[in-house]
Formats: sequence, structure tokens, C-alpha cells
Amino acid sequence: MCDAYIVATFHVSEKIDIPEAALSAKKLAPDFGDLVINYAHVGRHIRELYYSGDLDLPIEHVKLFTNMSADFCMHFGPTPEVKQYERTLKKIEDWFKLNSSFFEKMDLDWNPQKLGINRIGVAELVDAPCDPIEQKNFQRRLSFFDKILKLELETKKKPFAFF
Repeated sequence: MCDAYIVATFHVSEKIDIPEAALSAKKLAPDFGDLVINYAHVGRHIRELYYSGDLDLPIEHVKLFTNMSADFCMHFGPTPEVKQYERTLKKIEDWFKLNSSFFEKMDLDWNPQKLGINRIGVAELVDAPCDPIEQKNFQRRLSFFDKILKLELETKKKPFAFF
């Protein structure tokens, strides 16, 4: 199954500081049907630096995730296994420590939450399909639409909770 997303970006979107509670997010990648916030910043973040392997840049171009906005991404792709997440996080940690002299210039220590490596989930699809075949069929049905008319927030839980 391939990755599929709904991405929403607003022309005018207020930036707010990421709440402390959100920093405990534990996912590099969301589950099928999860809605994660997009970070509101301009600059290169730690995950981006890791995936590009590029540290040949001025340190002022590196920006940690400190702000969020109403922009979001809803994920409709395969959910990574916990072991895959742990391996990826360990690879990023090893890379970070190998390049510690670069990060020491910015007074950064290894802390995945503070470095903004994890995605911050704020909502999930109600009754999201769990079976890979059902997920593939959901993706196929979703591909026939080209605009979002309405999103509803079900507030049985806390109106704004991070997972």
C-alpha cells in the first residue's frame, strides 16, 4: 500500500507556541487516519537534516519546531511497526551524536521531543479501517475527490488532546 495524504495549508494561519504536552508525542509517522499538525516555520529541521545528510549550511538555517498552526496533514498510508520506529529513531540519534560538534554550536543535546523529531497528532479518523485491504479500498475511494467540503470535530474526548 502506498502513502496517501490530505494536506491543508491556510493562507492566513496564526502561529502559536507548541504546548509542553505536545512534546511527548512518540511517533515519527502517524497511523492510518491520524491527523497531525504541520509545523509553522521557515528553515531546516533536525529530521530534514538527517534525511538529506546535509550539514553544509549556516547554523542559523537550522530551526527547531517551536510553533504550530492550523495547517495539517491527514495520513492514509501504512502504519509503521513499533520496531521500525525505534530503528529509525536510533539511526537519527546515532547520526546526531556522530555530528555532535555541529549541534553543540547551537547548544543542542539529544532529546527527540525537544528537537521536534516526532509528529504531533491532534485528531484521528473515527472507525478507521485496520485491515490493509480495507485501507487500500479507502484510499481508492478517497482518490476520486479533489476538495474537502467539511471537517467535523467530535468532542467526546478532550477538545484538543495530543497522542
